[in-house]
Amino acid sequence: MIQKIQHRKTVKNITAEKTKIRAAAYCRVSTAQELQEDSFDLQMETYRKKIESNPDLTLVDVYGDLGRSGTQIKGRNEFQRMMKDCRDGKIDLIYCKSISRFGRNMENVLASIRELQKLHVRVIFEKEGLDTKNQQSEIIFGIMATIAEEESRSIAENLHWGRKARLKKGRPYGEVSYGYREKKDHTWVIYEPEAERVRTAFRMALGHHNYTEIRMALQEMEDRDGTGRTWIQSTLQYLLVNPYYTGSYISNKTIETVVGGKGKVRRDNSGERGQFIIENHHEPLISKEDFETVEELVKTKALFTPRNWRKLHGKCTDQKTAEPV
Repeated sequence: MIQKIQHRKTVKNITAEKTKIRAAAYCRVSTAQELQEDSFDLQMETYRKKIESNPDLTLVDVYGDLGRSGTQIKGRNEFQRMMKDCRDGKIDLIYCKSISRFGRNMENVLASIRELQKLHVRVIFEKEGLDTKNQQSEIIFGIMATIAEEESRSIAENLHWGRKARLKKGRPYGEVSYGYREKKDHTWVIYEPEAERVRTAFRMALGHHNYTEIRMALQEMEDRDGTGRTWIQSTLQYLLVNPYYTGSYISNKTIETVVGGKGKVRRDNSGERGQFIIENHHEPLISKEDFETVEELVKTKALFTPRNWRKLHGKCTDQKTAEPV
């Protein structure tokens, strides 16, 4: 008798492993007050542990910009790196403490969120309880981001008020001009190694040397002293129209404003903000008369280098004038 042997089908117990969500976090603090209120390192570590402890998530990275303003994306290297990783398809989910940490410019925030939505990257803002997975929440994002932008404007105004109060006391703010150093009592004193180059630049300009000749003379002096500084034409032009070298301090020569879509933009002050002039604030390096003469030469473009000058000369035409006073 012939019997057919029935072979049992081997059933493999294959457990479909659930695909983990690739998660990241973004942190940012821009001021000492924010750093004090919420430790940057603690914030970073908290998110790292939060993601690593969730079995449904796998950690991609925790991105953090320390001491960076949120009004612009430019300058926030970690934010840009995170966005690049999203574009490269490395991230599915981003945690962020609040919208203001993500950015303080409404248009930038919404533009980034919309781009991430197109890339199928979800963002959760914990403080506001908002999730970009919810398409209906975009109007809320707009409102909250607007509040954040207004908060940034308020901070800027408070900073301006503090600077104004300081100026009324005869104390300038900001970086000290090249050629000077600031003492503990906020007075400026001449720093001779740099002042030597400032005087040389003005003297050569008064002698109608062109930008290339002046710049090369200054560069030779820097190389001689081994400072490592490199002179370019734009820096030289700024030096030659800097009124601080006459001994006076003028506040708000330029102003910083928040422009929609661009963040903070610095431009010349055309009367939008009041200015303070502190006469005889520090020892001058050049007379006001000579300064005005050079300023006019710069404005009329009289110091521009003639075409083919380098081919004809190759280096400064009058080394004697390049020597310090």
